[in-house]
Amino acid sequence: MRHLMVGRSAAGEIVRRVCRAVWKIMREECIPKPDKKMWKEVANEFERRANFPHCLGAVDGKHIRVVKPEKSGSLYYNYKNYFSISLMAVADSNYRFVMLTLDRLEMMLSLLFSRIVRCGKA
Repeated sequence: MRHLMVGRSAAGEIVRRVCRAVWKIMREECIPKPDKKMWKEVANEFERRANFPHCLGAVDGKHIRVVKPEKSGSLYYNYKNYFSISLMAVADSNYRFVMLTLDRLEMMLSLLFSRIVRCGKA
């Protein structure tokens, strides 16, 4: 951060504020809450494009490799023999995400944040 002449904590606060502002302004447009009308449109489009009636989305998952979090034991260890969190997603017939879930995301963010805080104090 030296080239910007901004300290780490100041840069972190700027990033947090910008992210919150973008989320507040763009969330409804980019990630609308699902409702009956939306699900009907998704199902109708799947039937029209793929001749697949009553389909609300295509589901897939992915293991996202992570560095083993401290004191996590085997919590993040998967059957593929590496540490990961799992991403599950549902996409509509136009390949747009309509639902996402990250396994243990809250715990992972908490561990990451505590590591960042420790780095900031060092």
